[in-house]
Amino acid sequence: GNVARFSASDDPSMQIRMLQVIKEDIISAKSGVPARLRAALFGDVTLEQLATMAGREDVDDEASTSGRVARDAREVLCELFTNPAHGLCPERSGAAPKKCQSIVRLLQKLRPMDCEAHLTILLRACETHPALAMMYLPNAKYALEPRLSAHWLAATGLIGRVCVAAAADASASSAAARADGAALVVGESEGLAYVKAVIPPGLTKHTL
Repeated sequence: GNVARFSASDDPSMQIRMLQVIKEDIISAKSGVPARLRAALFGDVTLEQLATMAGREDVDDEASTSGRVARDAREVLCELFTNPAHGLCPERSGAAPKKCQSIVRLLQKLRPMDCEAHLTILLRACETHPALAMMYLPNAKYALEPRLSAHWLAATGLIGRVCVAAAADASASSAAARADGAALVVGESEGLAYVKAVIPPGLTKHTL
């Protein structure tokens, strides 16, 4: 999983070649690489290197080499985090296998408040697979104490979108439970995740 160690500090031309190999020879539907092997190639270190590349400021400057690197890295991460064929993300709603932990660890290291590419990656993953949103919320760290600022509004808006995605996962789980005849309190799981992520930092002594 450390095949791309230190790749974020490589020359941009080398990074483009590496990303091209990933897109065309590893994660392409025609590659023939088994999902388990694909997942093994993208360990924590490799995902962090890709996130660093995706977070370059000139991601929208497609005329520059580094801009192309940022765009391709963002596309690779979005593909890895949304397509179950690559062995990293859930195969169905309500499922959160152990293999998803590497995605969640990476999502928690992103800078969605400062980087548009990281915001896109986070929301794409959470909204495509609500189980990831459920796993992300409990350890989400944002300054949510009520204050009149653009940053606070953006943070609460982001958490709100992730919570909506998490609620979709809980709804799917409750539907499956009803189909199996099991008892489940609707809203319990997403409510706990929301409380852990939002209520403690929001209810300061001053607020109370």
